[in-house]
Amino acid sequence: MPIYGEWHNPGIRRCYGKVRFKRIETATDVAARMSLKTGEVLIAHQCPDCLRFHVGHADPTQLLIRDLPSICCFRCKGPITLAQKLKGMARDGIHAYCSEKCEQEDRVRIERRRRRKQAQKERKRRRKMERKPAEGSG
Repeated sequence: MPIYGEWHNPGIRRCYGKVRFKRIETATDVAARMSLKTGEVLIAHQCPDCLRFHVGHADPTQLLIRDLPSICCFRCKGPITLAQKLKGMARDGIHAYCSEKCEQEDRVRIERRRRRKQAQKERKRRRKMERKPAEGSG
């Protein structure tokens, strides 16, 4: 039995209206920002039709996996929720904290370290300046 009519590629219809990303890293960044903005879990995935990357909602199994505390607090090593993980990814991509207290204490520690290094540089510069006149007068 012959088939009459025009064949339409269903893959074209599935990708219609979706943003196509060339790199998974770009799609993942966009998914993380959109997740923070909407409060929903959005993920990046490769499309089998166009072979590009799209951002979409996670299915139930992916939600279960992402709700597990897969990473720990940068400061106290306590468990982290998805929202805290996404907040850390949006901020700098490295540091995630279990609470505002841990985040604040780590900021204080980082600021102390920065000030200590700055003071060391200043002392080194002053010593260097004190030596120069002594060397020139001799």
